[in-house]
Amino acid sequence: MQTHSQKILIVDDNPSNIQLLGTILNANQYTAEFATSGADALEWLNNESFDLVLLDIMMPGMDGYEVCRRIKADKETAHIPVIFITAKQDTDSIVKGFDVGAVDYISKPFEERELLARLAFHLELLTARRKLEVLNSELQEKNDTMMQSLRYAEKLQEAMLPADKELKTNFNAHFVLFKPLHHLSGDFYWAKNIGNKTLLVLGDSMGHGIPGALLSVLGMSSLNDITDHSSDISPASILTKLRDRENNLFSSNAGIMHDSIDMAVCLFDPENNTLTFSGANLPVAIVSSDSKPGKPLNANTQTLTNNDKNLTYIPGNKNTIGRNLFESDFENITIQLSKGDKIYLFSDGFRDQFGGAKGSKFKKKRFLNLLLETSTLNAEKQKTKLNSTFEKWKGNQPQIDDVTIIGIQPT
Repeated sequence: MQTHSQKILIVDDNPSNIQLLGTILNANQYTAEFATSGADALEWLNNESFDLVLLDIMMPGMDGYEVCRRIKADKETAHIPVIFITAKQDTDSIVKGFDVGAVDYISKPFEERELLARLAFHLELLTARRKLEVLNSELQEKNDTMMQSLRYAEKLQEAMLPADKELKTNFNAHFVLFKPLHHLSGDFYWAKNIGNKTLLVLGDSMGHGIPGALLSVLGMSSLNDITDHSSDISPASILTKLRDRENNLFSSNAGIMHDSIDMAVCLFDPENNTLTFSGANLPVAIVSSDSKPGKPLNANTQTLTNNDKNLTYIPGNKNTIGRNLFESDFENITIQLSKGDKIYLFSDGFRDQFGGAKGSKFKKKRFLNLLLETSTLNAEKQKTKLNSTFEKWKGNQPQIDDVTIIGIQPT
């Protein structure tokens, strides 16, 4: 015979009913206790733990309905399943029993096998629910631990990014809109002064969260090492060295070879007022106040005009920092800057975001026109406008990628 560990409280004002039910339960290895009134039942439940209550309805003083209401209203006992076992068989009584919180309703006289089957069913449900609660508690504990680790890692990643005061020191004005998809970002930015020149880099690592963040940390570490040990700090040279380094690092693991970093590298030379750019699948955009757009800097340059403002869009080389099917040389493009020119670096997260009335992508053309439109604002207002436009466009759609936009006014 199966051994049960469940404890059941019988509540009935009729001693014969209590004796019959107690005999059946004890014979089937259940532990049975009894109460002859609603008040006694509530006192039992306040002092002892029970797995189930068999409850009569018609009792003097407090009826079974009120007892059930009070059981379900108490957070300490609300989880205990209540089964009405009563001579009341009309539909209204049955419906009322379920309304006050009972899980089942057995009419007297009852069949022993039916009683035991219903008991077993609800007690199995209770056991399953308790196991689920334990699993949920363990999962919540593990989730809390993981979130603590992620928040700490997020702070570490933030600490590796250039401090706001560093950018203020090197540029007349700037803003950084940095919106990770998760706590950790695959996007990153990096800056370094070398002599009287300043390097500014935006990277977009493949993947999000922890994998993307690890690639980002690797990218920043490699940038530091390359610029510490090489006299050639031209953007194209940095990208070439970085690509060679990543390929050598991951050459023993073919599975990682598909992971890569898109990157835009800018070298600002304040003495000559120039910007030298090279990109690995990431562009740069320059907004100028010149009355007419200048000549294209290369065959892929695009120009937009809005009143007295011109935006020049220079795409990067199609190769990434990683293994490419056909590798090509990175190109240095040097631009003569004018006072008030604004430089923009950005990942593809904004333009690829779904939203709007039709749930479509924002797309590059709309994004570049937005940059041109907001370029008349100061840095902080540009950041606010770009962020509000993104959130309005996204609406109820989920964010799909890390979003980073850096705006710089060198002079």
